[in-house]
Amino acid sequence: MQAIKPDLVCPGHGELIPMDALRIAEYTDYIQRKEAAFRCR
Repeated sequence: MQAIKPDLVCPGHGELIPMDALRIAEYTDYIQRKEAAFRCR
């Protein structure tokens, strides 16, 4: 995610999310926390 720096993200449902550097960092952190919770790390 941080390597490709998208302008928009499609989360799989709902509207497209416009992205900038801060939102990419926040979204990446959110996905990592979600993955860790799912995997019980």
